[in-house]
Amino acid sequence: MPDGRIEARQVKSLKEIGDWIKVNGEAVYNAMGGHYQPTTNYATTRRGNSIYLHVINTNEKAITLKNIPGYYIIASHTFDGEKVSIDKGSTMYHVLLPAGREGKTEYVIVLGLMEK
Repeated sequence: MPDGRIEARQVKSLKEIGDWIKVNGEAVYNAMGGHYQPTTNYATTRRGNSIYLHVINTNEKAITLKNIPGYYIIASHTFDGEKVSIDKGSTMYHVLLPAGREGKTEYVIVLGLMEK
């Protein structure tokens, strides 16, 4: 509002953003752009030996990512500790998204990398 007050609907949105950042902030703060170009289904950021897979379209069942030369994925989980299955192909990874999150708030999957 012009007088500096925040409308109730804006307060609700700001609280939701704050709650999301409390859980997923590691994937945002001090993170760099990811190894993959963003799509309508996901985006990535990275820090150290972690790739943060930001799941935008939560209705998807899986996300396919190209293998990163010289690295392989050794761990995968959400920030709230839910394990995430990955099928490794010869040129692609198929990240199988957790069931029960369809149509819900966007979330982040942590992919731990190790050099080959």
